[in-house]
This record gives sequence, C-alpha cells and structure tokens, in this order.
Amino acid sequence: MRAGRRRILGFVFAATASAPGEASEPPLPRVLCAAAGRCAVSRLPPTVADREVARYLRSGLTTTLLLTLSGRDPGRARLSASAAVEVRFEPWEEVFLVAVRVPGKAPERHRLATDAALGDWWRALRLELPLGASPRGEARLELVVIPFSEEEEADTRRWYAEALREAGPATSPSLGLGEALDAMTLTSIKRKGVLRFSWSAHVEPAS
Repeated sequence: MRAGRRRILGFVFAATASAPGEASEPPLPRVLCAAAGRCAVSRLPPTVADREVARYLRSGLTTTLLLTLSGRDPGRARLSASAAVEVRFEPWEEVFLVAVRVPGKAPERHRLATDAALGDWWRALRLELPLGASPRGEARLELVVIPFSEEEEADTRRWYAEALREAGPATSPSLGLGEALDAMTLTSIKRKGVLRFSWSAHVEPAS
C-alpha cells in the first residue's frame, strides 16, 4: 500500500473543523458582477497561509480548495457557481503544482516554488464565475478544503476493493465483524470537506 493511500484512509475519518479565528480580520473578498451574471471574485483572504490549511497543502496529496459564490437574483431565486483550485506539493522537486478549474474554461496550471510564491499567487487570483444573473445586495463566498482529489479517491477505492478480493471470500455465509468493517471502510472512502471558511461581500457592478 503506497504512503499516499495510507494518508487518504486517515483523512476519511477526519471530522469537519471550523476555521480558526485570526487576530486581525483580513479584507473581505471583492465581488464584481456584470448584468449577465458573470461575476469576478478577487482579493481572497489568505487562507492558504492558515496553519491547518497549509498542513493539507503539504500532505503530498492533491488538496482541493472548492470556492462557491452564491446569492439571490432580484426575484429572490438562488444563484450559485463554483470553481476548484487543486494544489499538490511535489516533495522531490519541492514545488506546488496548481490547477484552477472554472466552468466553461480549460484548466489553468501553475508551478510555484515556495509557500510565499503560493501565497502571492493566491492573493492575486481572480476567478470569473457564471452565476446566470447578477445577485442583489450581498453575496456569500464559501471555501471548503477537501484533502484529496476525485482521482485519488477512485484510486484508493479500487486498491481497497482489490485487496478485499485477494483476501478471499468469507468462510461463513453470514457477514462477520471483520468483513462488515471492511465494507464500511470501502464505502466511507469519500471526499469530505475538513475545513470550511465563508465570507459575505457587497456585490459591486462591473464597469
């Protein structure tokens, strides 16, 4: 079993945690929206420098930072759109490999050599999200930290299922305690957010 897979299994049972408080509050995100509902999100708070977030970013797995912008249109209908920033630290080259996935666009990829470079890039990041309409008043930006990628989840589930098959069928027709625990472990290997942050921001009209 590769070390990466062992780490994934450890993350499976992690409880969702609240974002720790900070001594001084960073500026709120900036949200600019055009009438057609194309919203640009910038001035992201420095969450990549948070101690708990940084621990996941350096795990060697692909940490997904899922950003969701939501609000209400003039008729009070809910609007929502998401983008994913995937970060993996490559220990051999000691670089961060980053992919930004926004609906309707090809992924943008970056190589960042240091934690400081990652922080600078994050502060300069501008995401364009298609909400379909311009939200009125306030919008909410939520960031969820997911400690591994969809591909790594699928890879671990395949490995564990193969390991169960190689172990052979149960000798008893009824499901024993060990087999039940194995089945529970297999079904619990799912991507779960372990840290959540959220901010409210005034929606500004795009010029």
